[in-house]
Amino acid sequence: MDRKVEIADIKVGDRVRGSDGFINEVTENRHMYREDTMYGWGKVDPFVTGSHPFLTTDGWKSFDAEAGQKMHPELGITQLSEGDHIVTWDGSEYGTSEVKAITAEIQTVAINRLSVTGNDTYIANGFVVHNK
Repeated sequence: MDRKVEIADIKVGDRVRGSDGFINEVTENRHMYREDTMYGWGKVDPFVTGSHPFLTTDGWKSFDAEAGQKMHPELGITQLSEGDHIVTWDGSEYGTSEVKAITAEIQTVAINRLSVTGNDTYIANGFVVHNK
């Protein structure tokens, strides 16, 4: 059964759900505290850095495609824009969430970067994302 866990509480060896029902094992959870531009959209408060790849119905995208592509050239990351549909997981099934009204704000925040085995994906805040 799926359960929600704060990303800061995830430990090496924990198992997390990824895309397509894969269960991946956490190999690293790096914690950082820094100032960065964080992005959100619609009713989703800014919570993610610009380079972080999201799975969409059109492939991998990030709010800062250039930075995302530098991090993961193998994914072919493109620009995440209003009107895109991000793949979601609600605890029982996959769906999508339309990106509306993108917001960005500079914040000093704790950032966690997971590395996982398997298909290198995990669910963060209900959205399918790729290893950092």
